[in-house]
Amino acid sequence: MLMAREAVLGGAERGGKSVPRGRRTRAAAAGAHGGVHTTYVEVKASALSDKALFEFSHNEFLFAQQAGDDYHIYRVLSAWRADARIVRIVNPYLQFRTQRIGLCITL
Repeated sequence: MLMAREAVLGGAERGGKSVPRGRRTRAAAAGAHGGVHTTYVEVKASALSDKALFEFSHNEFLFAQQAGDDYHIYRVLSAWRADARIVRIVNPYLQFRTQRIGLCITL
């Protein structure tokens, strides 16, 4: 059950680990035993429906590695349109390590 409490984080601390700057939502959900679980969500949006590439900074990648399954990327395609769709990537670091997603380098 998602609690109504959400916060935007930027450059904050998470258990001694630095959260990268930028727009990040922390959604707290009640766990099965009454505990609170935090999921970090990074939203990457594009007005195009077929734009597969998006920027993912070094700090975001490092934080994704630290947060593991608690870090999600929500990729919004056709943003701001009625036919918008969302693709969720849970634990992008693991997805990269298991070759389910790739990284692109630019100069």
